[in-house]
Amino acid sequence: MPIRKNTLLTVPLYCTAASLFTFFLVVYGIGRFALIIQPDGSVTSDEGKTLLIYGFILAASLLIGGPLLFGKMTKKEIALSAAIWAAFHLVLLVIGYVVPLRGSTGVLYMYLSMTNDWCSFIPLLLVHFIGNDLICDLLGLGSAFLFVLFGKKRE
Repeated sequence: MPIRKNTLLTVPLYCTAASLFTFFLVVYGIGRFALIIQPDGSVTSDEGKTLLIYGFILAASLLIGGPLLFGKMTKKEIALSAAIWAAFHLVLLVIGYVVPLRGSTGVLYMYLSMTNDWCSFIPLLLVHFIGNDLICDLLGLGSAFLFVLFGKKRE
C-alpha cells in the first residue's frame, strides 16, 4: 500500500502549530503560575508546576490532535511523518551541541527550536531520572511517534 504524499508533513505542521501555541501560552499566559520570587528578588520557576503545565499541554495536544487529524491516516503514514519531524529536530539538536550559538545564529536556532515546545514534558520528566540532558533530549524526539497510536491499521 503506497503512502499518500499529502500526509508527509501532517505531523511536522501540527507539532509546529502546537509548539507555537504552547510557547505563547506558557510565556504570556499560564507560565506565570510557575514563577517563584526568591527573597533576594530573583525569579525562578517551580519545577513541579512547570512539569504539570507541560504535562497538560502534551496530553491536550495528543488527545485533541490525535483523533482529529491522525485518525484518518494509517500508522505507517503517521510514523513516516513523525520521522520527518524527529529528523529535523535531531539536526537542530546536533547543531545546538556542536556549533557555538552566538548572535544571529543563536537567535535563528532559538526560533527553530521553538517548534519543539509542545513535547517538553518528556525531556523535563526524564531529566529527573536520567540526569543527562542530551539523552533526555534524544528520547524526547520520539514524542511525535505517540500519534501512531491514533492511526488506522489499513487504508
